[in-house]
Amino acid sequence: MRMNEIKKKILKPIKPENDDCCGGGGCCPCVWDTYYNQLDLWEGQKVKEKELLDKATGDVKDAIEKLQ
Repeated sequence: MRMNEIKKKILKPIKPENDDCCGGGGCCPCVWDTYYNQLDLWEGQKVKEKELLDKATGDVKDAIEKLQ
């Protein structure tokens, strides 16, 4: 893997509380829009990590599993 391919790990977003949203529909973006966008990115990252793990073999696979 090249250095320019290393990306910052996306942390699982924290779900907003119900009272974090004004409920008026005037906020752009809404806290829920931001949350769901971040959740989509995080889930996509998990899929890519799983694909990489499935392709890894032997010592590499063991090392990756220890990091998780």
